[in-house]
Amino acid sequence: MSDSLTGASANGSARATSSPPTDGDLAEESRSRLGPLRELVGWLDREYQHRGDNLAAQVHAQLGSTVTALTMRLALLARQSSAANASADQAFHWEKVHALLATITESTRDLQRQLRPFAIEALGFSASLSDYLQQFSERNGIIGTLHLSGAAPDWSADDAHAVLRIIQEALLNVAQHARATKVILHLNSLSTGYDIEIVDDGVGFDLVALDWHRSHGLRLMRERAALLHAHLAIVSAPGNGCRIRLALLS
Repeated sequence: MSDSLTGASANGSARATSSPPTDGDLAEESRSRLGPLRELVGWLDREYQHRGDNLAAQVHAQLGSTVTALTMRLALLARQSSAANASADQAFHWEKVHALLATITESTRDLQRQLRPFAIEALGFSASLSDYLQQFSERNGIIGTLHLSGAAPDWSADDAHAVLRIIQEALLNVAQHARATKVILHLNSLSTGYDIEIVDDGVGFDLVALDWHRSHGLRLMRERAALLHAHLAIVSAPGNGCRIRLALLS
């Protein structure tokens, strides 16, 4: 009887002295769970880039060279068939063939750009960003403007690609959801690091009512920013467009 009471007393004491997890405990548990997922996001980004580079190289080496050889052969045949001997029907078909070849050539180049959208190693970060924004404008009919201020970033290739992936995702959201006519990119070099802003004049959205569980693009941007130890901020309201700011410390 005495032992039973003592045990109950001890258990009661244990229950009385235990406390619920603090905000700090919950934050630490959240970080420990998110850590592996963020590492996976980083690995997937690098693997995606690696495979895109390899596919782009194969397209250039195989399809690109074949199209070039075909173009040269047809040009030779066109010279051998003098204009005087060619009928109107033949001339019409030659024009069609040349137009088709031009379309194939441009489609091949566009495929290479999509597989490897950022030629950082060849152009550097700023020029790659400018080139991608121009491609985005041509594909989507949205006026894109780039403002550069200060020294160009000297990030590692992996970090530069991660930053550009965030910008790419932001522009994809503009193209798919914003119904915008123009988008402005700011890249500013600061004493503490770099500040990037993507601003569109689209329809905007209600951040308070936003369902983050279904906003996969925004969530992916946030996780990529966390991998870079960067701060991502989103400002938007219905009818007022959207402003996305990425702050990266040196």
